[in-house]
Amino acid sequence: NHFIDNNQDMISNEELLNSVDQTNSNEVEEETYESSAMAQPSIFFRIKARLIPQNKTTSSKNLPIEERTLDQTTCIRSLCGVLMHKISKGKIISHIAGLGKDTIVLVKGKTTMESIILDENFKEKNNFCKCGKCRSVVVTHDRCIILLHDEGIDIYKENGNWQRRIERPKGLRCVNIAMNNYYSELIVADTKTNTIVYIDYNTGEVNHKTQAQPPIFAECSEGENIAVNQNNDLIVSSMEKKSVTGYNSRGVQILQYTGEGVNMLSSPAGICVDKNNNIIVADTKKDNVQLLSQDGTFQKILLSSREGLQCPCSVAVTNDGYLLVGNRVGDIFRVKY
Repeated sequence: NHFIDNNQDMISNEELLNSVDQTNSNEVEEETYESSAMAQPSIFFRIKARLIPQNKTTSSKNLPIEERTLDQTTCIRSLCGVLMHKISKGKIISHIAGLGKDTIVLVKGKTTMESIILDENFKEKNNFCKCGKCRSVVVTHDRCIILLHDEGIDIYKENGNWQRRIERPKGLRCVNIAMNNYYSELIVADTKTNTIVYIDYNTGEVNHKTQAQPPIFAECSEGENIAVNQNNDLIVSSMEKKSVTGYNSRGVQILQYTGEGVNMLSSPAGICVDKNNNIIVADTKKDNVQLLSQDGTFQKILLSSREGLQCPCSVAVTNDGYLLVGNRVGDIFRVKY
């Protein structure tokens, strides 16, 4: 059980309000949270408050058991334990990645791109790189951070200290990057030559290149994000084509998803793949995040505007099964799915 202090701004509906005994010092039973939220998935609280556990030895499936101070921009929604935190007002969380309990974000301002390590409470630990040319971030199997920029690929230790650089292969225009930890390969999307480039993570040498068939990168140079699954298939989201497309390591198209009806893709942006090869894609204009099977079949909506999500543009899955979502107004969402 948790108590919520006064000085709170609750956004709820009549059913939830009726489920809470307003005369009982704002006490909210954990079971009431869950049953109400499951009945009305749109319910969430906007709290400027402090969660105080009644009994620290009693675990909570959905809410943190330690004391945490939540500012006015933090939302907690009990169904699946959705947590939202505003990193920076008016800035874009263009890319996101999980690093153990920490989170790596690229925050895009008017003139610079900041690379920031956040702790499990989304508090800044290290702003380790500020430049205007970072394009993407991934985390490797040995817990290193990889930043892709115009000059090449910089590799940092997990604390943010620079380690080494892989120079950009001559003639390539590297727009986005993914990591295949099984093969220790970096997969780079080259929009200039419509090529998928496989680079050895340890040596920096190009292992091989394949041309996507049919072409996709040549049609729009900046509107793609990429991910790679355990089969070494490349999954590409395209804002221009309003689609998600998959290619095998030979560059042959193996799937395409555009959605149907209310789930029709409008502006697919960030994309990632979980350990079961499920595909997760953020649709910026639809204000939602969709879950697809590995063959590109729609499964369900994981997060939407009903939970307060606006303009999602980056997604990642952590090793412990949490989905991280960044948006274009400086918010990060974390949800168990």
